[in-house]
Amino acid sequence: MSTLEVNTINPQSGSTLTLGSSGNTVTLGSGVSGSGFGKIGQVISSTQSSNQSTTSTSYVTSNHSVTITPTSTSSKILVSVLGGGSYLNGTNYAMYATIYRGGSNIGVGGDSGFYRLFKNASGELIAPMSMYVLDSPSTTSATTYTAYYRSENGTTAYYNLGQVGVTMTAMEVLA
Repeated sequence: MSTLEVNTINPQSGSTLTLGSSGNTVTLGSGVSGSGFGKIGQVISSTQSSNQSTTSTSYVTSNHSVTITPTSTSSKILVSVLGGGSYLNGTNYAMYATIYRGGSNIGVGGDSGFYRLFKNASGELIAPMSMYVLDSPSTTSATTYTAYYRSENGTTAYYNLGQVGVTMTAMEVLA
């Protein structure tokens, strides 16, 4: 193994500097600092403790959102919605939830929702919510993410039953 010690490495004009080849691992030494490399640039978090309910079979806002301003157009935003209680009080139906950026559903393709709580027996069912989406907004403008939810068949569905608290977090992943 050899050691190369230099102060600056620049790529040839008009080209890209590549460290290692496909299948190789490049390791940074302890205490080395750098930029990029998929580091987390910022974390924005919001907790909602009020109850929300709907009988709508179309998505409605939970009024729970976070706004983050990416530092680069190449940044990705990891959005999570965790906690609280999702409640169903009917039988043989589901409650769906998803994440919107502005007016666009970015959590799923189609209408079902990527968080789905299904109730198939009589009685109550309370379960914590858990949703994640990795978004590429391609902007450096303030970007708002909001949780939406809906009932499958018009029976009451709840977002954050019991005021336990639902936390929504947006993390900027630097390119």
